[in-house]
Amino acid sequence: MPGWSPLCALENPPCINKVDSKVAGGTKLDLTHAGLPDGAEAFGLTLALDDGWDAHFGKLRTSANE
Repeated sequence: MPGWSPLCALENPPCINKVDSKVAGGTKLDLTHAGLPDGAEAFGLTLALDDGWDAHFGKLRTSANE
């Protein structure tokens, strides 16, 4: 069910998450950023958000396997 999450609390623009725990072998998490500007000028912001989430999930995987 979509909702607010502390994972997204500091994001600007806001992000909506959907957690599905009925996935074989784990949990599926969908994150959707809302209100991103359109056009080429927004591409840097999109890449920055993507890089930030990649770093976050890398650290999360490392912590989960310790």
